Amino acid sequence: METIDAFRDHGTAANTVTKDITSANKAMDDLTKSGIDMDTITQKLEHEGLENSTKATTIYSKVSRTKTPEQLKHDQFEIRKLSGVTDTRASAPHGRD
Repeated sequence: METIDAFRDHGTAANTVTKDITSANKAMDDLTKSGIDMDTITQKLEHEGLENSTKATTIYSKVSRTKTPEQLKHDQFEIRKLSGVTDTRASAPHGRD
């Protein structure tokens, strides 16, 4: 949430992917020349991300079996709020904002 708040306070959304292709290609070439294999790093990060997502899903699944429907609704509301969903009031559990 801190990252999202910091971006809201100081960030600017812009399409920068195609802004300076020449510099981006040079940066990637420099990494390769330095012995940094971006394909390997990317695969490792994807694997770790999937692994962490699987762990989180498993934990949530186990925890959710012990919660009441109202507690689950509150959890879903909090996840939506932390994910940056703007209209959290519409899905807020009764009595909570």
